Amino acid sequence: MNNVIYLFLRRLRAPLITLITVYSISVLGFVLIPGLDDEGNVYRMSFFHAFYFVSFMGSTIGFGEIPYEFTSAQRMWTLFCIYATVIAWLYGIGTTLSLLQEPVFRRMLRRRSFSATVRQINEPFYLICGYGVTGSVIVRQLSLREIRVVVLEIDQERIDALEMDELPVSVPALCADASLPDVLDSAGLQHDKCIGVMALTDNDQANLSIAIASKLLCPERLVISRTESDVTTANLKSFGTDLVVDPFRTYAQYLSLAAHAPYMHLVYDWIHNPYHRSLASVYQRTKGDWIICGHGRFGRA
Repeated sequence: MNNVIYLFLRRLRAPLITLITVYSISVLGFVLIPGLDDEGNVYRMSFFHAFYFVSFMGSTIGFGEIPYEFTSAQRMWTLFCIYATVIAWLYGIGTTLSLLQEPVFRRMLRRRSFSATVRQINEPFYLICGYGVTGSVIVRQLSLREIRVVVLEIDQERIDALEMDELPVSVPALCADASLPDVLDSAGLQHDKCIGVMALTDNDQANLSIAIASKLLCPERLVISRTESDVTTANLKSFGTDLVVDPFRTYAQYLSLAAHAPYMHLVYDWIHNPYHRSLASVYQRTKGDWIICGHGRFGRA
């Protein structure tokens, strides 16, 4: 919130100074220029009356001359003040509208609104970092179980896709770099209701940064991270990451189970989905060797 106010005041510094200067000169002119009362005696307008007249004149240009009818000199000064205050207001309003349309300011407003929404959550929730294929499935499944989630994603198109999804529960989401500790804090990392953090981006370094920041800020918080390299896996485990998932190694184990223990593979499928496939679909193991075409990360696993 302080950053929003600071940016707002910094960008409106020149219009505010211009407006204050114009009003000050206008008020001072009405105080110094002599007028005539009803009896023809010379009088000088007080600062209060001058400020009152300039205030409604600068915004509405009307309501009449107070406290007495103006002289020609006062009317000449009024003409000058009318144009000066109108120009000053147009300058200030134009600068304000331009600021409200700037992407940086709008992102700061969205982040402020997002942080306020997260702070108001009074139910246990998971912090999901990354709304790709894996993240979208997890968010949907948790939502179907009425478990609250908060999403951080660096790609605005994915955030738009999330907002278009018809999920049973509201999902606060922010387009930001989840590897930054202050972004994680704004997303509720240190919130009392935060159950755990899931680092599901397609960047190992980002996942490592999320896991490290989470364990440093909240050591007791559950952290689940995705990884695609053995080096990152070792680094994640060294910082106490609770669960490290390598999709290549995980699916390699699943595929090798189908090749070497087909009935165990069937039971594994039934545990996840009882209606996945029938007993007759089990592959009948025969003697011989397997040919693996490709020796990348998945083939090696």
